[in-house]
Amino acid sequence: MKQILFVDDEPAVLGAIKKALRPFRAEWTVEVAEGGQAGIDALTARPFDVVVSDARMPGVDGEKVLLAARQLRPDAIRLVLSGQTERQSAHRLAAVAHQFLAKPCDARAVLAVVDAACQVRDSLGNPALRTVVAQLGDLPLPPTTYQRLVSLLETPETSTDEVAKVVEQNPLVSAMVLRLISSAYFGLPRKVSSVREAVVLLGLEALKQVVLMVEVYRTPDAQGIVTELQERALRRLALVKELAQGSPIAPLAVEAALMVDLGVYVLALKQPALYAPIWAAARGGESALPQLELERLGVCHASVGAALLSLWNVAPVVVEAVAHHHESVVGGVPYADCRAIAALCCALEEEPRLRGAALATCREQIARLAAARGVTPRLDALRMVAGRAAIEERAA
Repeated sequence: MKQILFVDDEPAVLGAIKKALRPFRAEWTVEVAEGGQAGIDALTARPFDVVVSDARMPGVDGEKVLLAARQLRPDAIRLVLSGQTERQSAHRLAAVAHQFLAKPCDARAVLAVVDAACQVRDSLGNPALRTVVAQLGDLPLPPTTYQRLVSLLETPETSTDEVAKVVEQNPLVSAMVLRLISSAYFGLPRKVSSVREAVVLLGLEALKQVVLMVEVYRTPDAQGIVTELQERALRRLALVKELAQGSPIAPLAVEAALMVDLGVYVLALKQPALYAPIWAAARGGESALPQLELERLGVCHASVGAALLSLWNVAPVVVEAVAHHHESVVGGVPYADCRAIAALCCALEEEPRLRGAALATCREQIARLAAARGVTPRLDALRMVAGRAAIEERAA
């Protein structure tokens, strides 16, 4: 039996959790701790397979509980359960949590998220995947400029000059950012000549996203796949922002949406002769890309990308979203779920390219994900956003 610890400062919430999980007592042993310090005491006393903590508690908050869980029980799945997670604190919590759950949360949704997190953890430890990644040779470097920007922007007093200075310290990234921002995609009134000017015209969040994209997809390949991935990532931004409206983890969802093709990038860069025909077949609608990859390579780009992100120590929330971005979500999806947003974004993007059985499967997935995210009434508008991207891509 698996051991699960719930930490909350409200006795009524803990009582409701125990009652909701009673039907699963044959599979789980549930322990509750009232308050953050009680949670740390429980973690010190004995091991747990899963730790679920409220984010906002007086004294010892959820971040401290999950930091303690990571130190004391590093193999445990760590989840945040909260209805009041702010965007700024969400990024900090993402560094120590595998997933976010929103109050109120159905017991089956909790267990579904736990199972999904366990699957990702187990798959990343799969010797076969490790062998494939090792055979790729020198791997891309982590987006260090972006990571520095994220840390800097957690401070409200950060100035435009400070942001520009961080970007300018990496001449390659700085040059790529300026070239991209001056393109027709952003529609700025004039050519941008300095990073500081880019910050003023675009805003801090938009600049941060552009930096992430150019840092992740920084080396062109012979077939031009990387250039296409950059263009797709830019177009995907509009869609994922629609899907993440109002979510405290919207910045994390954007990160995931920009990095879902990281595995494609690595495979195209390191195994161009093998990968180019797979990419061409997928673009032609012959079959879904993950299916073609598994048939011809024995590995899916989602797993490769997630494995690389885990090596980069990217937030587990984002790693899991990348690992699952071509899969449906079952058992209920919490409101603040980065994985569901990324999966729906990618399904809507792929739908116009597919046909036959692959198209039918994609549409079923879209229906399930849209219902789980509560955006079914907005599907027509979301399809228009995704359709515009597909039309532009075909024209290019």
